[in-house]
Amino acid sequence: AVRRGRLYAVLLAAAVSEPAIRTRFGCEVTGARPDGVVTYRSPDGSHHRLSADLVVGADGAASAVRTAGDFGPAVRGNRETYVRGIVDGDDLGLDGEYWTALGLFGGAPVGGGSTYFYAAAHAPEVATALERRDLAAFRQVWVDALPGSATVLDRVAHFDALLVNDVTRVDC
Repeated sequence: AVRRGRLYAVLLAAAVSEPAIRTRFGCEVTGARPDGVVTYRSPDGSHHRLSADLVVGADGAASAVRTAGDFGPAVRGNRETYVRGIVDGDDLGLDGEYWTALGLFGGAPVGGGSTYFYAAAHAPEVATALERRDLAAFRQVWVDALPGSATVLDRVAHFDALLVNDVTRVDC
């Protein structure tokens, strides 16, 4: 596991150090073809087209790049809600993924003395705790299902430290 900001920094440093790579920021891909032709809209609203030897599509579940390519994209199932967070401590015994009656719980140390975690939130008792913004109930439901989650969840200071969002699984 790695923090997203750190990953972005490493990727950006590698890209800008290679003279053959041209970067564009704040642009929206509007189309892509398997032969490497990409159309996009720049921040000023103008439309552009380019051709590349390699196109990397990292533009989300509704990816214009993936949709245009011949990758056999398939969105799997409905959106599911997950809770994510980062807590202090990198020796919390959490390094991997656990399958429980409530769904997945997992995470790993991400450096800098912190641990990233995620927890499924679609089980009714978890969803109810989240709807009520009840951190203690959320914690207790998970600790009952997975006692080892306590070392992580006990370090969540307040409800607003949790990121609650929908996740769409996409397989190619």
